[in-house]
Amino acid sequence: MQRGGSGGQGPVVGVGGENQPLHPDDIERMLGGEKIEAVAQQAGQSPEAVKAGLAQALPHVVNALTPEGTIPDDTQLAALGDRVAQRADPGPIAKP
Repeated sequence: MQRGGSGGQGPVVGVGGENQPLHPDDIERMLGGEKIEAVAQQAGQSPEAVKAGLAQALPHVVNALTPEGTIPDDTQLAALGDRVAQRADPGPIAKP
């Protein structure tokens, strides 16, 4: 991903090697304000906190998903998604 489709200018994510840090504004440009607002509302966080958290986490996630700069195939991605979902599943949540 390149900042705002800027043709190589700014932070680049997913091109091999360590990914460069992103700025929270880069996250808003990539996802759009409506998505940020929706995630913030679901998470009970401010949009600024969501953008800052994603800006910090996204390069690390992409580094983990693209070892040596290679993009996993669909089967590898599906297996990874299953593992993440199993770890993230909190089970039934009691309603107050």
